[in-house]
Amino acid sequence: MELQYCGVTSPYLEEIKSEVISKASKKAKEFLSPLLYRGPSILADANEFQDDSDFTAEEKWLTLRRQYIGGSDAPPIFGVSPYRTNLDVYYDKIGRGGEQKANSDKELRFLYGHLAEDYLAAWCQKRWPHNQIIQDKRMFLMGGYPFIGADVDRIMKMVDGRYVILEFKTTTRAKMAQWENNQIPKDYEIQVRHYMAVLGLWEAIIVCMIDPETIFIRKVIRDLDLEYEILTKEISFWKDHVLQHAVPPPNGGNPKRYLQEYQRQEVGAVDFTAPTCNISSVYSSVLKLFLAKKKCKELRAELKKWDDTAREASIPIIEMLGNKARGKAEGPQGTFYVNQTTRSNSDFATLSVKKKGDRD
Repeated sequence: MELQYCGVTSPYLEEIKSEVISKASKKAKEFLSPLLYRGPSILADANEFQDDSDFTAEEKWLTLRRQYIGGSDAPPIFGVSPYRTNLDVYYDKIGRGGEQKANSDKELRFLYGHLAEDYLAAWCQKRWPHNQIIQDKRMFLMGGYPFIGADVDRIMKMVDGRYVILEFKTTTRAKMAQWENNQIPKDYEIQVRHYMAVLGLWEAIIVCMIDPETIFIRKVIRDLDLEYEILTKEISFWKDHVLQHAVPPPNGGNPKRYLQEYQRQEVGAVDFTAPTCNISSVYSSVLKLFLAKKKCKELRAELKKWDDTAREASIPIIEMLGNKARGKAEGPQGTFYVNQTTRSNSDFATLSVKKKGDRD
């Protein structure tokens, strides 16, 4: 399949392009203009990977995948991933990725997400029966930047001939609020914008499934200024850190994970016999740590006080409820609903309370 998806256009797509370009800043247009109509090159076709005596097909894919910044690497480099940091990406690209501890729950979630792709592809085909759903397993590299690449879930050919990226996601009901009011989680948005830049496509559709009855559809149109910001961060990350083997500084995201991975990879076991080290050069950070620890101690004391108040208030409520699961209280401050639940690992009930009219 030699087709360059970005080479196909339509009157509707030309309108989108014109509007997107008209809104872009001068610096974004100057940077991206040579790339807007230049299709990607092909690194490999994953369909051709086969297991052999040395490596599985997946291991071969992962080896090639480390040669470029992919869509799932973009959010942590940009500092918006809740799961990975730029340090995780850095160690992966230099061949020092952390060893994954066995986690059956995580493996099952990964399997569920993988299996859900086929279901969502079928769901999209039923929803848009006149469009063509394409599974293209090639590994694409961005024109001019062979260290920026993409491998996408699906591509959809629309009835007017243009192509759109399809990205499939799964999530839980606990995270439904992230999708309400036409919202898109920032890490997913950054991921599909990375894909659009690599493939030269102007539209992406994110399809996220909570369950087969609850599926969100979100459309993303190119934003050249945000794309410029994403790409320049990726280029700097690759040239200044991966190629130089220089540890990147934290950029937000998940500071706890960053710290743990840095300690594991760069520090190792603490030497308690070593003499006191002069760290005056990072005095401002020491001061910030002191103030933060002090504030945490104060807040923990305040939290304990309110926890004790809550437990004390619970006593007459539980006495009134007995073994009933729900209660209702009306008074001058409004109507309140109390729920009594018992956790599976405890013999004791806990109470939750909600005021009528409150959303949370």
